[in-house]
Amino acid sequence: MRNRKLEINPLALLGTGCLIASMLIPWWGFFTNNNTESFLYPYIIKGPVVNMIGYPRSPQMVLLTWALVISIILGLLGSFTQKNPGRIFRLLSGTLTVIFLWRFIYRMTEIADAFNLPLQGVGDAEYGGFFVATATSSLKPGFYLACAGAALLILAAIIAWKIGFGRSTLPVMTEG
Repeated sequence: MRNRKLEINPLALLGTGCLIASMLIPWWGFFTNNNTESFLYPYIIKGPVVNMIGYPRSPQMVLLTWALVISIILGLLGSFTQKNPGRIFRLLSGTLTVIFLWRFIYRMTEIADAFNLPLQGVGDAEYGGFFVATATSSLKPGFYLACAGAALLILAAIIAWKIGFGRSTLPVMTEG
């Protein structure tokens, strides 16, 4: 029986950790001049805006949450699996996360426009065509952590393909 050592790809593990942490931190939020603050996580909306829009979670949020969970699982598999399967898991995790981030921005821009808010910046929020409050909206750290996680996972896959992370690069000494 061969003695195998566990090889961990630290860059992929760090990227996956960023994805996990991003699930716990808001991705987008806004603060109004009425001293109310609302936050959007990948899986739920928190704050007074829930009463205004009538729901704490949209069907798209459920899809985003499951997509991120799948990316996290692929990232973990890529962190502990070496050679081609590990590289493919890392690349898939990072690439899928980039696609989800793009969809998040696209959808948030649509929603913010519906309420006359910029994705980032100051605007006069409207609901049903009536002025509600002046609001300052911005992307939050959770979104940027997910971006960093995706970048680290893709970088870990590229490095593994280019320099063969996990393979010995030392010459083998032979007798003779």
